[in-house]
Amino acid sequence: MWSIISVLVENKPGVLFKVTNLFRSRNYNIDSISVGITENPEFSRMTITTSADEKQLNQIIKQLDKMIDSVEVKHLEEKRQHGNNEPCQCFQMPSS
Repeated sequence: MWSIISVLVENKPGVLFKVTNLFRSRNYNIDSISVGITENPEFSRMTITTSADEKQLNQIIKQLDKMIDSVEVKHLEEKRQHGNNEPCQCFQMPSS
């Protein structure tokens, strides 16, 4: 199953390594990763794409949430919308 995870982390050296090492140590693959500073320069947002089944995905999210440097972890749910006969793929943050 293809999944997108959004992680808000403290913007400091070594955090990207810790996140990627978490995936490596559990033998999970990162298909893509993007990191950027948020409006608040104290935090960065990581967007990670991975292929994992539901059990693996839940484990990844729990482990990311346990990290001291992580502030918020969310699984972005896919929501398909169709308009003007053109397919559009959109992602919606799950409500908490």
